[in-house]
Amino acid sequence: MLLQRSSGASLVANSISENDGSGVFVSGASHADLAGNHIDGNGADGVTVTGNSNVQLGDEPGILNPPNDTTVPNVGFGLRCSLNSSAAGRLATLTGEAGTKNFDPSCTNGLEDSPGLRGPR
Repeated sequence: MLLQRSSGASLVANSISENDGSGVFVSGASHADLAGNHIDGNGADGVTVTGNSNVQLGDEPGILNPPNDTTVPNVGFGLRCSLNSSAAGRLATLTGEAGTKNFDPSCTNGLEDSPGLRGPR
């Protein structure tokens, strides 16, 4: 799924698997609410957020509350954040072969299960 150019979307209870690139790619000042999705086996990161964009991983009222999950690791990270972007909510089991998350120094890490403001680089 690709969101770009100031777009917004809520994705709930989908199977986002076996894509050549990232399962969800959010860029260009866009926003995505991701809840209860099965995100696995993608050819890059499970979720990539970049270019002044934001993702909310579950942890919101109603249908936007359930966490996302991964059974088969994505090739990259579960979540990658770069270029003045942010991610909040619950990482849950979202993962990749490279690790669970990667935040560059310009990103804001608002994940509940992460100590501090930035994850490992």
